[in-house]
Amino acid sequence: MTSPSSPNASNEPAPSTVWWLVRGAGRFASRYWILILVGAVAWYLFWGMEPDVDLADSGPPASDFELEQAEGGTFQLSDHDGDVVVVSLWATWCATCQQQMPGFMELHETFDDVQFVGLAIDEDGLEAVRGFLQRESVNYPLVADRRVAAEHFNTRSTVPRTFIIDRQGEVRFEHTGKLLTGDLRPVLETLVAEPAS
Repeated sequence: MTSPSSPNASNEPAPSTVWWLVRGAGRFASRYWILILVGAVAWYLFWGMEPDVDLADSGPPASDFELEQAEGGTFQLSDHDGDVVVVSLWATWCATCQQQMPGFMELHETFDDVQFVGLAIDEDGLEAVRGFLQRESVNYPLVADRRVAAEHFNTRSTVPRTFIIDRQGEVRFEHTGKLLTGDLRPVLETLVAEPAS
């Protein structure tokens, strides 16, 4: 009978068994590394990039700003009191920002009480945005001001970032990274259904 203090009383596998398991795992990884890599990337895309679409019950008041639009005129946030406003921080060099623009344009046309505005953080400001508009068409106002982005939305270089201001003028939602149309639509539907002040 083996006493509890005996080395063989342990439930740990024998060293030869551990070595066999490690060797087997190594062989599996060397043969199927591409499948492991694809699986890891798929897991990251599904779980790591899925935005959190939970709305806060309330948020900080949005600070008013007024900026020149790339296509002329001015955009002032307070002109849209009572509407839901989506502020998209972007840059002309940001490929992800450009990928989400078609979805934003679609939603801008869909919702009467939602105003989109693109706030660029390019160093060249409106000059860069106007060059972008010579190649692309956007159906919502585009402005540019790195100071406003930094002071009002705490954004200096990270884009895309999306902020949604509700009918009461409070910032109720923010997201860093790509925001797909299907994720943004229910947020807008919820906020549009709320009463204006």
